[in-house]
Amino acid sequence: MEFWRGHAFIMGMVLLLSACASTRSATPPPPRAILEPAAADNPSERLMIYGERLRWLAPSSLDAERAAAEEDYRRDPSAFNRLRLALLLALRRAPFRDDMRARDLLSQAATERGSSNQPLRSFAMWLLQDFDDRWAAERALDEERRQRLTLQKKLDQLKAVEEDMDRRASPSVVTPR
Repeated sequence: MEFWRGHAFIMGMVLLLSACASTRSATPPPPRAILEPAAADNPSERLMIYGERLRWLAPSSLDAERAAAEEDYRRDPSAFNRLRLALLLALRRAPFRDDMRARDLLSQAATERGSSNQPLRSFAMWLLQDFDDRWAAERALDEERRQRLTLQKKLDQLKAVEEDMDRRASPSVVTPR
């Protein structure tokens, strides 16, 4: 819980993006339309709004959006297009989820040169840190599960030994002399 303290609005946006969202069958906007929010002036803000809107897309729309993002990235491998594609690839409920490629794209965006890319670099570095923290938490959770299973097996073995001992032990018969 201590990890979550101190994070601002952006943490909520990333958590919403990475959470398993319901796939409502509401009519989603066309894939290209979700990229152009009217109120967003800078690229980082556009990406945050884009990421939040991704969670409402149906799987078929996600596939179409991924194809569009891949095409845009091939045509122009800018920091913005890298981050856009990374957001899609990091979605937990996406059938095409690819954490390693998303991390690679985030790393590339975090090292992008140019003063105009500073907000995107900062956003990419923050996402990388969150990605690493999430990965570490998932590994710790996996380790806890392994330990719990190991302890459960040991407990079951002890119960079996105790039951076996109870079956073998015959009631002690004391014969009078």
